[in-house]
Amino acid sequence: ELTKKENSPVKILFDQSLKLPRFADFDLVDFPRIITVEQCFNLLNMPKDHPSRKETDTYYLDDTHILRTHTTAFWSFYLKDPEVLKRLENDGEIKALAPGIVYRKDEIDRSHYPAFHQIDGLLICKKEQKVITMDDLREVEIDIAKSIFGKDIEYKFLVDSFPFTDPSVEMDIKMGGDWMEVVGSGLVHPQVLKNLGIDPKIYNGWAFGFGVDRLAMVKMGIPDIRILWSSDSRITSQFKD
Repeated sequence: ELTKKENSPVKILFDQSLKLPRFADFDLVDFPRIITVEQCFNLLNMPKDHPSRKETDTYYLDDTHILRTHTTAFWSFYLKDPEVLKRLENDGEIKALAPGIVYRKDEIDRSHYPAFHQIDGLLICKKEQKVITMDDLREVEIDIAKSIFGKDIEYKFLVDSFPFTDPSVEMDIKMGGDWMEVVGSGLVHPQVLKNLGIDPKIYNGWAFGFGVDRLAMVKMGIPDIRILWSSDSRITSQFKD
């Protein structure tokens, strides 16, 4: 996993994101790589015919177990942890980041690899403490984009759609004259809160997720995703922030 490999462009971006002051008191969540269809798809409101459920896209180990396809699957681990739920009840707020490797079936070429890295963020709080809005979320994303690409980066927000957030939004940034999507995000879907045993009448929240490999390639001018996995020191010695 490149998140643990010194000087890896992926690790450099992970560290930059996780060290943002606004994330200082977030829980860091690690969860298994082998999870259930329930944890990865059902609880997160993924429709039965969602393309990501297909065997052409996902590594199925048996009928119910798969290799995780996105770090958003951490919700069902985090939000079922008795300690976390106790804190949510007592403090009225919980917040977490889940960085890690995920897997999807892909032909290997310059821009595709069957394993890649994501960071997911989640904040849930009592509505009586704060009603979460899209502005709260945009602020977080602008912070992430500036920390990775510099404070002068041009960005815009577009309406998007994800099964586990509503409304949903994507953030694009301008790199070399082209716009590219950086972060997908939204307000946590009430149905998903319900699925995870949390009352959406009392609680609300925001969530985001982004893939790190592609951003590392753009930021560092790396033309081929396979280079990220190289262990040749003549290559890896060139990786600098």
